[in-house]
Order: sequence, then structure tokens, then C-alpha cells
Amino acid sequence: MEFKIDQGELSRKLSPVQGIVECKGTMPVLSHVLIKCDGGRSGIAATDLAITVAEPLEATVTQGGGVCVPGRKLFEIVKELAGEISFSLTKNTLKIQSGGATYKIACLDMTEFPAWPAVEDGKKLTVSKKTLGDIIRKTSYAAGDNDARYVLNGLLFHVKDKALNVVATDGHRLAIVRETIEDSVEETKVIVPARALRELKKFLSGDGEVDITLGKNHTLFSADGIQFIARNIEGAFPAYEGVIPAENDKTVVVGREDLYKGIKRVSLMNRQTHAIRIEFAEKLLDLSASHSDTGEASDKICCEYSGDKMTVGFNSAFLMETLNAIDSEKVTITLKSEITPTVLYATGDGNHKNVIMPMRI
Repeated sequence: MEFKIDQGELSRKLSPVQGIVECKGTMPVLSHVLIKCDGGRSGIAATDLAITVAEPLEATVTQGGGVCVPGRKLFEIVKELAGEISFSLTKNTLKIQSGGATYKIACLDMTEFPAWPAVEDGKKLTVSKKTLGDIIRKTSYAAGDNDARYVLNGLLFHVKDKALNVVATDGHRLAIVRETIEDSVEETKVIVPARALRELKKFLSGDGEVDITLGKNHTLFSADGIQFIARNIEGAFPAYEGVIPAENDKTVVVGREDLYKGIKRVSLMNRQTHAIRIEFAEKLLDLSASHSDTGEASDKICCEYSGDKMTVGFNSAFLMETLNAIDSEKVTITLKSEITPTVLYATGDGNHKNVIMPMRI
């Protein structure tokens, strides 16, 4: 194998796969990227078995072939070079030259790279890259992190009635985005790992569309010649429809940034449990937090509310993460009592809802 490639091109393609390449593992090849030049086409691939991605490369190929190269080391080298880089393979040693710099890297045979996962019997739909990126950002924060209930570590992709519903929950909070789609797809549910979707987001820059294939065992995302496959999580996702309360009869409208900054200010006094109190009063939110080891803090935020006074306890970290996921100047909050779920969403937009369970304080 022998080819030349621009440093910027290779660096751009290596950068987003670094979160997929494993540094340590039982299979040494998982710390490698596969570089392959075949029939005038060049590409790079990486996998950790749960995620597999392949990207096209624009290279000038003198001799075709393929090799598995240590992914992190190759990226470190490429970042330090400039201009055109030459690659040549002799047995399992890859020679890299650029300017006066020369490197020789021990590699693995391309046949050791795991087989490409098959996405069988998949239901297909298409969304824009921006839409998919926004969906991931607005929901993935609410997914579980190494939760023992493994399905909570993923996002549910539920296609129903010409709409894509993407849902995440860790049992204490829930986020859902509903996006209308043009594709006519029969009802389908798959659970895609939240980690995989965060890695996918790195490939969603720019304009264009993403073709999504929801398979039984894997989900495929295709855009601009890039193929990204995530292994689905098996199991039954919680029945999210019943979690979103429809009977909340108290409504508050408040500036999103004002509320975020107020929560951040008072939460400084209780970083141990993240517990804060919010008193909902006429045209005013009274925020407070305290801890026996640090002291107490309070703040007042103007709002639109005319109901009865009510004090509710919340996890401040959950509230701030939720507010960060909302795209609007004002946020609408609906609630019923001190112990029932609270709903937050961008004022005027009911397609992205966030549910938080109160804390007993």
C-alpha cells in the first residue's frame, strides 16, 4: 500500500474517531484504525464493537491495500505535520514521511479488523443533520450513566404516526423530542446507547441530511459518505407516555437565562446534595439553598405566575442541565403539587418536553 494525503484531510477524519478507538482492551486491534485503499477509493474505519464508523478519505493512491494502524499514535503524529503526507507499507510496518520527518509504525494486518456489522430488516427514515444533532443535545443529558438498568443508558427511538420520538430518562428526569417526518414507516422502537449518539454528534457538522436505518440489532446513520453503526441495547424501555403529566394546572413563564443564573448562584451553598427550594409566588420565584457545613443563600427572579404559593424542592444540577437543553428566551414550567412531576419546555414549543421529579427537602 502506498498513498499521499493532505495533513488537514487526515487530521479531520482521525479527530472524531478518537472517542471510539480503545486505548486498552482484550483485543489489541480495537486500539487501531483501519486504513484501506481499494479500487480508487480510500477510507478509514474504527470500532469498539459497540460503535463502528467508516469515513471516506481523499488520497492519491499509488498502490492499493490496507492496514490497521494504532489510532491514537497516528493522530498524534499527523497533528505535528503539515502539507502533504506520504504513506508506504512494507509487511506490517507503515512508513510516514512529511518534510524532513519520518516515522515507522508497527501495525496489524487488515484481516484482524472486526467484520462490518449487518443492519438487517431496518426501517428507514431521513432527517437533517442539524435536526438530529439538536435531538441528541436536547435529550442525551437525561440518559443514565452506567445505570444498572441498562436500558436507561440509551435513548429510545420510537417511530409512530409519521413522527420520530426520541426519549431519554434516568428514572429521576426525562427528556423527549417529537420530530415530524415525511417517511411512512411502520411503528418501530429501538434503544441506541447514549454514548454512541454523543460520538455520532461529532460527525454531524454542516448542512445535509442523515439517513437512519433502525435495525433489530444495530442502527445505521449515513451522511456524506460516512457510515456510523451503533449496537442497540436490548430490553424494554419504560413507558414514557405515562410519565409526562397532563393534569398539571399551575403554569409559570420565566426568563430561561435569569432562572439558570439564579439557580447557579444559590446552588453554590449546597454542592453536597444539590438540593434547592423554589417558592412559586405571584410574579416571583424565591430560590434558596442551605447546608449545615456551608451556610445559606437566596435569590429572587421575576416571573409570570398568579397561582397559589407553593414551595418545591429540586436537584439544582438537574434543573441547570435541563435549562441548557432548552432553546428559547423564556421557559414554561407546569406543575401540580410539591411531590408530582414538573414539566419544563421552551415557551411556545411543546415538541421538546423535560420532566423532573421533585426532591423532598
